[in-house]
Amino acid sequence: MPPISHNEVWLIIIESQSIINNRFFDIKRISPDGGNGQFSLVFIAKDNQSKRKKEVVLKFYNPKDIIDYVEIDGVMFIYLNQRAKDYTKTRYL
Repeated sequence: MPPISHNEVWLIIIESQSIINNRFFDIKRISPDGGNGQFSLVFIAKDNQSKRKKEVVLKFYNPKDIIDYVEIDGVMFIYLNQRAKDYTKTRYL
């Protein structure tokens, strides 16, 4: 059996959650590779706060690009690796 990729580990961890944030359940990846994004993992889930349990999209930052983080007064500051920093600068500044 080939080794499991870093992305696959996180996809399995997120999918295995029965509920996220006391709100989202029935969590499934949007595609076998989680959306094939550069820095995110994408899932479909049901929202238990909507009247009809509507499907929603959940997008998570892929932890492979986080090198460190610190939490100050309940706010998380994330330090990205250089590849993620460069990509973010070119897209959002």
